[in-house]
Amino acid sequence: MAEAHYAALLSQAQSAFKAGQLDQARELTNILCKQRLSLTPEACIELCLLAGKLKRAAGDFESASLAFEQALSCARQHSLLEPEAHTLNQLASIHSMQGNDEAALDALGGASKLFELLGLNKMLAPVLTNMGCVYHELADYENALSALQKSYQILKTLAPRSRTAAINLQNLGATYSALSNFEEAEKLLEESLAIANELDDQEVYIAAQIILGDVCITLGKLDKAEAAFDSAQARSAQQSLAVYEIGATLGLGNVYFEQTNYRQAARLHAKASSLASSIGDQLNRGVSLLKLSKDELALEQYQEAIEHAETALAIAAQTERTRLQYEAHQALAEAYKSRGDYESTVFHLEAFHALRETVFNEDNAEKTRRLSLKFDLEKARHESEMYRLESEMSAQAQEKAERLVQERTVELESAQLEIVNRLAVAAEYRDDDTGAHTRRVGRTAAVMAYAMGWPLRDVQLLYTAARLHDVGKIGISDKILLKPSSLTDEELKTMKTHTLIGELILANGHSPLLKMAERIAIAHHERWDGNGYPNGLVATAIPEAARIVSVADVLDALTHERPYKRAWTVEEALSEIQNKSGTQFAPDIVTVCLTIFGAAGPLSPLKVAESWQDLLDDLEKVQAIRNLTTKKAQASLAPAT
Repeated sequence: MAEAHYAALLSQAQSAFKAGQLDQARELTNILCKQRLSLTPEACIELCLLAGKLKRAAGDFESASLAFEQALSCARQHSLLEPEAHTLNQLASIHSMQGNDEAALDALGGASKLFELLGLNKMLAPVLTNMGCVYHELADYENALSALQKSYQILKTLAPRSRTAAINLQNLGATYSALSNFEEAEKLLEESLAIANELDDQEVYIAAQIILGDVCITLGKLDKAEAAFDSAQARSAQQSLAVYEIGATLGLGNVYFEQTNYRQAARLHAKASSLASSIGDQLNRGVSLLKLSKDELALEQYQEAIEHAETALAIAAQTERTRLQYEAHQALAEAYKSRGDYESTVFHLEAFHALRETVFNEDNAEKTRRLSLKFDLEKARHESEMYRLESEMSAQAQEKAERLVQERTVELESAQLEIVNRLAVAAEYRDDDTGAHTRRVGRTAAVMAYAMGWPLRDVQLLYTAARLHDVGKIGISDKILLKPSSLTDEELKTMKTHTLIGELILANGHSPLLKMAERIAIAHHERWDGNGYPNGLVATAIPEAARIVSVADVLDALTHERPYKRAWTVEEALSEIQNKSGTQFAPDIVTVCLTIFGAAGPLSPLKVAESWQDLLDDLEKVQAIRNLTTKKAQASLAPAT
């Protein structure tokens, strides 16, 4: 075969792959691999890369890894930096699929350095996207979002309607979903689908449909989820994309489970397990078997449920997936309990709680470390930038520098607001995975502060800062935090340290938002009579923001169900707060609380303000109370006649 013809066939095979015509790409690649030409290093690398991508799409990770290693060896032998970077990027995907995330990040780090050295931002973007994917798998959503957003900024300028942009959008969608921002996730995934459809890129389209299906299940849009998974399943089967077919089949089974069609769910989860087994994908086989076990438990097929959960447990141990292990123990406990085997039930429940606590404690320690580091970096970056800009102001660009100072301050406040919201979610996700408690406390505290005459700017700060009142709980063990019965004296002592942990996380902030959040975190369990903790502050020695949040927090806790209590009515809760006026709570704040939320008041404490605009609507309703409070304050200051 002439070298020119060989090059033309290789180009044709690459085009077929990009167009999603995988069977044609495989056929052409097989022809090319059988030739015995003396290839240039560049052609050899391109052929190995294409062969590796096709093997990866078919689920043959070992063969894919071998092909990529051959390409990497050739690139390094001939000092071809750009091909080396491309190959490292592809090799990282195999490491990630095989569960070796650290190796994946090492490979991606090498690729990103090479692309930055070469000034190839368009090539850097997909590497950053892949780094975001790996961080996502490690549940490190902060770094995932950072990498994906950097990639997004590059792609917005260089290739907004490209395959890489579509992949970036679907991974951003997955990360926003993990951060519980499902509406934003759905929007990003719809855009990814639109781009993939324009490009007729089957692989990207299928992947986006699978992620969108999962998001729609969470949003309760089961018809839309079913349509997404159906489309992904049909296309992946047609294109022989085994990995995606497994994901689509699993997702479709999950939809049927949510619809209580357990027999159809079991059929699909069994099919997903079989597909995973056929390509040696142990992790997805374990996940599928665990889902199948839950289907069978719902169908009261207890023996089958136990057998499949036991197999899933063995796979989880083999692949060192701790979360899958504790979920398998939980399923086994439920199955044995249904059969009346209480000894086995207790065994698996103890194993479930031990593993779950280990995972959450490790996650929380790492989360605290990362978030504290994030704050430190933001503060250092801000201070450095301010110093530079102040120097520039004293030099000859005062007007320009002042404008830049304002812009950087807005950017910093925006970044801090985003971090604050994520911290609030991190603190609440274990015992309130919706995050609604923190949003309700923020809204309740803000409307009370407004009624008391606070300036609107400070009300807006309190609306956000109040959400962090219990941020220190991320440092408290689940064994204590989620205990359904009364705490021992030692456990209660540990629980009280969440105020100190919260202060530590938020300490030394320079913005008004962080300063207010710190004061609330340390003092919201202080009492008006001085019998609170951690410092035993009395009356007005307690910061006013903390006094307000204290009332808002208790009101919300009383009116919502907890593991150890029923939800009280609003009337019962307000009566309890009134009884504690002058002992636990500040009398003036109790008066405002009863006026706003009492039977004749304009608002309910059960509502969540989803946005600042929602809160502004609430503030209008308490304007009359604010006016009355202001008049009383003015009257008390007026001189006697």
